[in-house]
Amino acid sequence: MPSPEIPVLANSRARPDSVVLSRVIAASLITLLATVGAGCADQPPAAPDQTIISGLPAGIVISNVQSRSTTAGTKGPSESIAMATETGVAYVSMEPGTFPSVVTVDIRNRTTGGASRHIPVIDGGFDPVQIEAREGDLLAITDSTATGVRTLRTLIVPARRPPTVVRSNPAKGRVDVALNVIVSVIFSEPINPKTLSPTSLRLLHDGNPVTGSVRLSDNAWTAEFVPDNPLAAQSSYELVITQEIRDLDGDVLEHDYESDFRTGGGPAIPLNGVITGIVTERTPEGIRPLVNVRVYAWVQIGPYGYSRGDVPTDANGRYRMDLLPPGSTVILYPYTSASYPAKYDQPCASIVELADPSAAMDIELVPEDHPLPETATSLPLITGIVYELNGDVRQPVAGAHLSFDTQGHSENDFPSLATTTTDASGRYAFCRMPSSGNLHVTKDGYVLQTHEVSVKGSTQLDVELKKL
Repeated sequence: MPSPEIPVLANSRARPDSVVLSRVIAASLITLLATVGAGCADQPPAAPDQTIISGLPAGIVISNVQSRSTTAGTKGPSESIAMATETGVAYVSMEPGTFPSVVTVDIRNRTTGGASRHIPVIDGGFDPVQIEAREGDLLAITDSTATGVRTLRTLIVPARRPPTVVRSNPAKGRVDVALNVIVSVIFSEPINPKTLSPTSLRLLHDGNPVTGSVRLSDNAWTAEFVPDNPLAAQSSYELVITQEIRDLDGDVLEHDYESDFRTGGGPAIPLNGVITGIVTERTPEGIRPLVNVRVYAWVQIGPYGYSRGDVPTDANGRYRMDLLPPGSTVILYPYTSASYPAKYDQPCASIVELADPSAAMDIELVPEDHPLPETATSLPLITGIVYELNGDVRQPVAGAHLSFDTQGHSENDFPSLATTTTDASGRYAFCRMPSSGNLHVTKDGYVLQTHEVSVKGSTQLDVELKKL
């Protein structure tokens, strides 16, 4: 999105199973079943390291299915939804703080089958992700902690679900907020842009409206309030969102939303930093640019951090991430849209030290089903083999998913810096890595492995997986 989430200066710290459920069950019953975590008859057996829970925490939200006709006319989702099948898209999100100790979530449509969506969790939640689904489909959500504890929850895609607010930025109760902040609101699904106005989303100072404009980002579930002038120093503000907001189905916001924050005493942070680059796909046949990839950014300023939001790549795979503070560290992590049939890894971390106002960073993605560990060569490196023991003999494990993050190594919970998949020989490789972090290795049917890693030059780390 060309519009950002601007700094909040306060510590902040990705064969089908059959479902015994008739399609003719009344919509109200489906919604009730989703609420109580029904679908237990189709529950898989519990793995040794996995707990199955029936019931859905209030912080997890799943929308009803959005079709092409519903999203027609919106600015962003119609491009990213382009489906080759008759299924639509449901949006799954999790409010911050729902699972404070969880580092990743995997979501899979168990009714239609297919690969899981592997999603990094930040501050105990995540923004909306698209899941191909139909009404009544059963979704399996598996969350994993840094210590390897996994929990499985199942829920049914409802017939109807009102939109909610997932989070706002600045978050509730933040202090030392930048004076030139742009206030952003993340909804649980795309909203109708005609219902977004200075009365449905407003900022108050001492009970009086702050003058400014509202706008909807390309993804259509992020709204922003842009003040006409910098905010007052050392002052309290209140964000108010009303039930004038409606989703694309015409459903009103589930309830009004209010959030307060306080500004700091310093001057507004300059936001003249720019990062540009190209997002490409590497395959055994060569390299090609990727169009309409969403490039997200995490911005770190000393002990403070915030999510910058996302910008799209153009027809040549180029992106431009602007409105960044010079002197910050920016982590870039792209997501491909649902229009791409392949799932992608980012084997090389994209970390930019924005010492100058502008910088360049090209991002290379590799299809999960065609890993190319030999192409990740930029130092610092982490390489190795994922294997299992058959007696005393090592046997390579192909198709294992690996991710690297800095959980526990800073005051912020960064997203995954890099992801990759093992090839037929069990090999993997990460490049352009930070000096330390956590390596997570997962594969269906195996116990999750997490290792703390110190990276110096080229680091070799072989990982043993054990079957459940």
